[in-house]
Amino acid sequence: MKPTRPRRRGRSGGAVLTVTSLVDILSILLIFLLLSFSPEGALLQAAQDLELPETTSRESVDRSDRVIAVTGRAITVGEKVAARLDGWDGSVPIAGLAALLGDVSSTPEADRRVLIEGDRRIPFDLLYAVLFTSHQAGYRNLALAAYERPAGEEGGAP
Repeated sequence: MKPTRPRRRGRSGGAVLTVTSLVDILSILLIFLLLSFSPEGALLQAAQDLELPETTSRESVDRSDRVIAVTGRAITVGEKVAARLDGWDGSVPIAGLAALLGDVSSTPEADRRVLIEGDRRIPFDLLYAVLFTSHQAGYRNLALAAYERPAGEEGGAP
């Protein structure tokens, strides 16, 4: 008589690994990293009537707490209109802008940043009024947005 071997059911000694939960975790991590990563600093959405000036500076702008767009017709903070420029009399500070910027005294000073998108055709006194109002509201780190001109180009439009 031949000796009989015991019958095995399935695989012995190994555990079954479910891949579905690992794929879910990796997908969530990938989405989180893609949303939090910005290769070139601040992402801007230009206002409708805005044509930014050009610059040869190679400095990039970090993300900002506030983005102020100054066009020929209005000053906006994000999507809200701070002031219409039809009736602006040149007064400084600009009351509507100061109200929208609000009180930032509870925010650490290093975290108070404003990025100003100023149309290239706006007068300097309007740009000065926006800078002054932002500074008075407590924002000390002010930056101006501009298009980067290629390195070899000289001169530019007035």
